[in-house]
Amino acid sequence: MNAITPTRDENSLSREELREIVRLLNRYGIAKFGDEWGPGAANPWLAGGERLEELLDKLDRTG
Repeated sequence: MNAITPTRDENSLSREELREIVRLLNRYGIAKFGDEWGPGAANPWLAGGERLEELLDKLDRTG
């Protein structure tokens, strides 16, 4: 039985492109909100602030 090899759709994003999106969005947040953007000290209005901090830390370690 042959394994099916998934093909990458030309419109899908690569892992590096996804990382770049995260970096750019983080830079935008810092530029727009300054000190209020710090994910570790995110106010309740920043939904997912803790998760953002986890992802940014992981991104720093891997990439």
